[in-house]
Amino acid sequence: MRSYLERAKELEPQLQADRRYLHQNPELADDLPVTSAYVAGRLKELDIPYRRCGKCGLLARLGREAGPTILLRADMDALPMGEDSGLDFASPYPDKAHTCGHDTHVAMLLCAARMLKENEKDLPGRVVLMFQYGEEVGIGAREMIADGALEGVDAALALHIDATMPLNYLTAGCGPAFASNDSFDVQITGKGGHAARPADAIDPIHILAHLELAFQSLISREATPTQTNVISVTSVDAGGEHNYNIIPDTARMRGTLRTYDEGQRSLLKERMAQVVEGIARAYRGEAKLTFRDAGLEALRCDPALYEKVRRYADELFGEGYVKEPFIKVGSEDFACVAQRVPAGYFFLGAGPDEETVWPYGQHNPKVKHNETVFYRGAAVMAHCATRWLEEMGL
Repeated sequence: MRSYLERAKELEPQLQADRRYLHQNPELADDLPVTSAYVAGRLKELDIPYRRCGKCGLLARLGREAGPTILLRADMDALPMGEDSGLDFASPYPDKAHTCGHDTHVAMLLCAARMLKENEKDLPGRVVLMFQYGEEVGIGAREMIADGALEGVDAALALHIDATMPLNYLTAGCGPAFASNDSFDVQITGKGGHAARPADAIDPIHILAHLELAFQSLISREATPTQTNVISVTSVDAGGEHNYNIIPDTARMRGTLRTYDEGQRSLLKERMAQVVEGIARAYRGEAKLTFRDAGLEALRCDPALYEKVRRYADELFGEGYVKEPFIKVGSEDFACVAQRVPAGYFFLGAGPDEETVWPYGQHNPKVKHNETVFYRGAAVMAHCATRWLEEMGL
């Protein structure tokens, strides 16, 4: 079997072509007709059987039916924003762009798929390729799992590009890797009135201000100090643009709760609800806290699988190549996969060179990813999948 690193380098022109096409055709959430059709077409060219999964995901399989099974995931959706990267192949749309790098993930997994297909007869098990929609809105993994994406799967791997890491930098998660994510909405009801006579009104903005401060007190006084927990209020809405002398009837605030521990997550959600009700009542108003959907669990990478993939990556790139485990306060719906099977997660640096990073990272309209690193991402995914199957199949 040839080195995946050597073969991926040979396939670099196609890998970059795939990436550029996807980059110029960004699509959002669970509405990915062009992206899904392109991936399906490439899988057909590679003679890799696949099926539709969930709303617009694709699930492909190769290798032997018998033996262990490992899943490789690539997310496909873009972000609802414009692009200002200056690239020749930048998004032509003002309201959607691949500013998180999911286009690179798909291209790398297609390259890995081609290499695994070329070595299919030597694989002592099966590889499942999960091309997932809706990561940015936290729905795709859960829906694809409900449609059978993890049936027969024994372990899973994912990789994310990062423009704020030096070129070729590689790190993996071990234990807590991404935080949970619970989006909340607080609706506050008071009593409108004249701004000069606040005693005749019930000021919902006053209640809102106390609630924001109380949420931060929960973090500093009730959450476990040795745990990382974050409550951020990210949006407030009250009154009108020209309301200089009117106390409004209602106010609204939105935000997010992030934790790594399910106990802390449950405690803070419970206490937030109590604080909202209590403070509103104390100031003669009413308020209701609502959490959006089921939220996302924290993503915990399996320590045993981490040791394996770190060793496999070192085999490919050199001893000691994989850096210390990462911990992110952002969230990832790959957590839904990691809740069910042992999972691993790589971050791959795509800065200008091995010493510097780009000034703009993911979710910024100016973000860029160095194309010269993509073949390494494809190689490490294919190599880790193959080596894991070899060791598990013994």
